[in-house]
Amino acid sequence: ILIVIPINYLINTNIVILLFNNMIKHNSKISENIKKYRRLQKHTISSLSVCAKLPFQTVAKIDSGATNNPGVWTLHKIANALKVTVDDLLK
Repeated sequence: ILIVIPINYLINTNIVILLFNNMIKHNSKISENIKKYRRLQKHTISSLSVCAKLPFQTVAKIDSGATNNPGVWTLHKIANALKVTVDDLLK
């Protein structure tokens, strides 16, 4: 995600850094949770992609944390395949 903020609107650059850090932490949490539930269910990335009916690369990128903002529908498909809720993946 690229957010462009005009410099005259930046009152405190620490706020911007905090926002980006929170986005990164949130994405890594999704990745960690998918890995956790995937391993509990004994799924490989390949088997999860088949069960979720998503391309292997999509699941692999989300699982590794490389995808910045997975869509709700994608998370819904992964959650269903893992027999958890989307909320479980976001916690």
